[in-house]
Amino acid sequence: MVGNSIDITPYVVPNVANTILSDTKISFIYGWRDGGKSTTAFNVLLWKCLLDRHFRFAHCRAKYNEIAGSTFQTLKDCIKLMKLENYFIIRNDRFQIINKQNPDNYFFGASADQPDKIRSTANLNGFIVDEAHDLTESDFSSLIGTLRENKNLAVPTKSIFIFNNDKVKEKSFI
Repeated sequence: MVGNSIDITPYVVPNVANTILSDTKISFIYGWRDGGKSTTAFNVLLWKCLLDRHFRFAHCRAKYNEIAGSTFQTLKDCIKLMKLENYFIIRNDRFQIINKQNPDNYFFGASADQPDKIRSTANLNGFIVDEAHDLTESDFSSLIGTLRENKNLAVPTKSIFIFNNDKVKEKSFI
């Protein structure tokens, strides 16, 4: 940290970081395996969780039972890699990652097969879906339909879908 700035460039792929930070409502991030897409996205979002005035984000997969070993583990690994363990509370309940200084800022696990977990969270900033190539068109519609922008907060909502080029099937909605 230098002055009032934080250099996270060692932890991100610049094009992915710029997409996460953009005002675009729906972003599709794709590439080959092990290109740093998911890690970059989660690293940027972890810093936003720490620094933003308001941050509530769902980390998602197609199926809820896939979260523990994927998006939740990636978030925990990113926290450890960036040495941020003292700044977050990690709870297995709802796969939560909570900002210790501002507990209203947090991540929680959700999925396309249980979108009600997203709907029941007030003032959501958005969600990120890893392995989005596993979603159906119905899953995509279900997730997108959960976001409600709160004009009073002046915080736009964002949907981020990350997938691997080689996993997209011919009949995929992508």
